Amino acid sequence: MKKFIFLVFVFVSKLLSAQSLPEEYEAVMDELSYISNPQKFEKIEAAFTSKPNDPWQYWMIAEVYAEMNDDKNTRLNYEKSIQLDANFSAGYGSYGRYLLAQDTLNFKRVIELSSKAIELAPREIIYRIDRAQAYYYAKNYESALTDAEVFNKYLGDELLDGELMALRCLNALGRQEELTKRMSALNLSQMLVEPKDALFLASVYSAQGMKEEACICYRLAAESYDFFSEEVPTKVLEQIKKCE
Repeated sequence: MKKFIFLVFVFVSKLLSAQSLPEEYEAVMDELSYISNPQKFEKIEAAFTSKPNDPWQYWMIAEVYAEMNDDKNTRLNYEKSIQLDANFSAGYGSYGRYLLAQDTLNFKRVIELSSKAIELAPREIIYRIDRAQAYYYAKNYESALTDAEVFNKYLGDELLDGELMALRCLNALGRQEELTKRMSALNLSQMLVEPKDALFLASVYSAQGMKEEACICYRLAAESYDFFSEEVPTKVLEQIKKCE
């Protein structure tokens, strides 16, 4: 579901930039949304004529290349941004998030980048969910759960990512009583999640004997596949049929 992950990456990048982007560059970022890619590079270059070594310039260029699916140049420019300023938290954080979106499996590098971003900007809570995902994929479930809970504390009302990660960690750690309690409290109405998350929830609900909730999640998975113009797997359709 790389397309879904990339859309999340773009959304969170915009959230990050809104939080930490210097005010003098906010207008530049806003304008980039409405012009073509060649014009974007021209606009960025013009904005930094008097500050050629400003790391935000290379951060912006990396963001444009990421939208263009140019992996090589995205990485080069994120790397350039943190080479220019070893304390550039947005460079570390955005680079780590980008690597997660690419499914590179280099979770050690993501953890390094996200940890540095958190060290430099502890109030940027969004970095916590990036590191939580990397910890989870590296099978360090306790650390992943810790970061997910910090994320939930501050952004849980806005984004579901932290709770989904916490549920995955509790399941992996075998903490079934707490998992069941939190699963029961989930509001499944109007939920838009990646198919793999919906299917995870469905499998846990099924294991707990909560058939109605499991069926809702199988339907959510199908809706998510449709939303991203992807074919619904036969196994999902079979599960939905059993719910009828």
